[in-house]
Amino acid sequence: IALYHRSPQSPQDADIALLEQAAHLASLAIAQHRSVQALQDSETRHRTMIEWSPFPLAVHRNGVVVYVNPAAVRLMGAGSAQDMVGRSILDFVHPDSRALVVERARRVSQTGEDLPPVAEKYLRLDGGTLDVEAVATKIVFDGAPAVLVSMQDMTQRNQSQRRLLLAAQVFDNAREGIMVTDIAGHIVEVNAAFTRITGFARDDVLGQNPRILNSGRQPRAYYATMWQTLRDTGNWSGEVWNRRKSGEIYAALQTISTVHD
Repeated sequence: IALYHRSPQSPQDADIALLEQAAHLASLAIAQHRSVQALQDSETRHRTMIEWSPFPLAVHRNGVVVYVNPAAVRLMGAGSAQDMVGRSILDFVHPDSRALVVERARRVSQTGEDLPPVAEKYLRLDGGTLDVEAVATKIVFDGAPAVLVSMQDMTQRNQSQRRLLLAAQVFDNAREGIMVTDIAGHIVEVNAAFTRITGFARDDVLGQNPRILNSGRQPRAYYATMWQTLRDTGNWSGEVWNRRKSGEIYAALQTISTVHD
C-alpha cells in the first residue's frame, strides 16, 4: 500500500488529503476482503460438490490420507472419515498393487503430471477386496501440495467379465452342439461341437433360421407342440430328426431354453 503526500496549502487542503488517503485505504481493504470472501466461497462450493459427489475421492500427502469424501468412506467400508484420515495409503492397498500405487504417487508428486486411469486392488476395512480404476492428480489442498485420487469400483464389472469368460469357455469346450438365436429366430452364435455334429461352419449358419437343420421327418404338429411348450414353460426337450450339411439325416436329443435379457 502506497501512501501519497503533498504539501497542503491550507488546513482545509490537509484535511481533504487525509480523507482521500483514508478512503483509498478503505477501498483497498474492502477489495481485499471481497477477494478473500470470494476465495472462501469458492472453496466452500468445491468442498460441497466433493462432499456430495457420488464418485469416491481421497486426498493424500506424503503417503498419508488427509481427506476422504462420504462416497469413499462407503466404498472402503469405513464407519466414518476418521477411520481413514491420518493412516498410510498402503493400509488400504492390496499387496499386489502396492508397488504400483507407490510409484504413481511418487510420479504425481514429483512431476505434477495427471496419470491415466489404472486398475488397482484395494483392501476394505471389513477385510474384503475391491477392484478399482483410479486416477491420480496433483492438487493444492489446505494450502499445501497433495494428490487427489478419484476411484471407480470395478468389482462387479470384473466379476461379470470373469463369469462371461467362464461361460464362453464352457460354450466353446462343451461336447454338445450349442446354437443361440435372437428373439426373431436368427442364429447369432454356434460352438465348435455344433459344427462337428452338423457339418455347418459358423459362417454358414449365422443369420439363418434353425430350419436349415429340418429333415422333414417331423409333422408340423410336432413343432407346433414344441413351440407351445416353450411359450408356456420356457423349456423343451425331446428327440428330433435333423439334417447335416451333407444331407445325411441323424437323430438328435435336443433341448431348447428361453434366455431372458
